[in-house]
Amino acid sequence: DVGEGSGIGMAVVHGIVERHGGLIEATSMLGQGATITTYLPIHDGDVENVVQEETSLPKGKESILLVDDEVSIANIGKRLLGSLGYSIESVTSPLEVLEKVRKDPNSFDLIISDMAMPVMTGDQLIKELLEIRPELPTIICTGYSARISREDALEFGVRELIMKPFNKKELATVVRRVLDESED
Repeated sequence: DVGEGSGIGMAVVHGIVERHGGLIEATSMLGQGATITTYLPIHDGDVENVVQEETSLPKGKESILLVDDEVSIANIGKRLLGSLGYSIESVTSPLEVLEKVRKDPNSFDLIISDMAMPVMTGDQLIKELLEIRPELPTIICTGYSARISREDALEFGVRELIMKPFNKKELATVVRRVLDESED
């Protein structure tokens, strides 16, 4: 229904298609529905099968709070980070994150937030978190690059911006770098 849902599905698709040099065309006719057409460039050559070396991924033991209003994404993030040794808590409400950090500002070594959430966006959440604990390392995730730029995110205190969908290697590398830089 109109006004229902977060719209993140199309934002993630747009991000994937854009990163692969494609484009999306959408047409809609009242009472007849919509047609979404996705164009991707043709790939010439062999397809390379890439297998990630699990042992080569950076790992850690720190405590991370992950917030994403989509339960499935929060669960995937929790599994990925948990498999790297981190102590992970995932929640779906930015207000719950604020409550946890207000109660114990030092309970988490890192907070990872989705950008597009109802009630409060990721940038609003992080700005409030940094008022509580200014040195708190934060990462923001988005599926739609036009929503926030890396420069904008860094300007208000985010340590890193990750585009969705992210893979395990990218997530492991960014999380480890942010945590290591916060120790300096």
